[in-house]
Amino acid sequence: MAAGTFNENVVVSKATTLKGANAGVDPRVNCRLGPARGDETIIDGGGNDATVAMTFGTAHVTVDGFTIQGGGGGGGYFPRETSTAASI
Repeated sequence: MAAGTFNENVVVSKATTLKGANAGVDPRVNCRLGPARGDETIIDGGGNDATVAMTFGTAHVTVDGFTIQGGGGGGGYFPRETSTAASI
């Protein structure tokens, strides 16, 4: 996905890879070993439920290169029940 702010709640129900504008770039602000981060791809849940949720039994999900914010209850990422093998 291109850089920008997306006001959405994302529900993942099958194996997938989501790549934002900074996919593969170290997210630490002080990291000097890799390329500089560019403009961010932001998923903002607007305080409604989880910003990125994975349904029951979903496995092999990668979310890379995003800022995830604005999840309800103070969280942005929520693996529902027995979701496994998620890479954030």
